[in-house]
Amino acid sequence: AALHTYHKRNQEEVEYGFHVDNVIGSTPQLNTHRSRDWVSFFGECRLGAQLNICKKKHPGDRDIQEHGHKLLKNLHIFFQDVHIYPSLLHGDLWSGNWDGG
Repeated sequence: AALHTYHKRNQEEVEYGFHVDNVIGSTPQLNTHRSRDWVSFFGECRLGAQLNICKKKHPGDRDIQEHGHKLLKNLHIFFQDVHIYPSLLHGDLWSGNWDGG
């Protein structure tokens, strides 16, 4: 019940992101650029970051950049009338960081 109450606290005051950056496997994940708007945070810190990595690794692949930027520009359309609330989540569960004991 306490966790539920924690996540339901004043939603207008919370931001998407976290106080430290982390990684997904060996890929850096930007969290410290905080936003009150989930679509902006997801577009910039998740999809945009992946596009930047792709651009560095495959500079000649203009298709992925063109389609990726088109998606970023129109991302908000996919989330019209969707209410997304931030919550703290541990999303890297693999055999090396959990105790199946």
